[in-house]
Amino acid sequence: MPALVQDMKQVPGIVDVHDLHVWCITSGMNALSCHAMIDDLPASESAVILHDLEAMLSEKYHIGHATVQFECHPHQERYCLANGLYCQMDAGDYSSNGEHDHDHAHDEQQQEYAKREG
Repeated sequence: MPALVQDMKQVPGIVDVHDLHVWCITSGMNALSCHAMIDDLPASESAVILHDLEAMLSEKYHIGHATVQFECHPHQERYCLANGLYCQMDAGDYSSNGEHDHDHAHDEQQQEYAKREG
């Protein structure tokens, strides 16, 4: 997989790749999922990166189905090993009632959404 990661990082716009999984769905149908670090871009501008990445994966690795989660913040510092491929979510991040401990404000986001939808 190191060669795959290096090829993915050669796609313009891809800064880093982690939480990478590749598997065979059925004979001749390969799939990939990963987190890819990119610059902070609007979704419309990141579409070109996704298109180029999917084209490279299809042509070079015969991966016909790719789910790529773009990220522009280094959450991997908390959840992923340094320079590692796999993220680890700690069970302690979530309580039994669904509350969790990390930096963002759900209430503010919900209020903003309610204002837009209201």
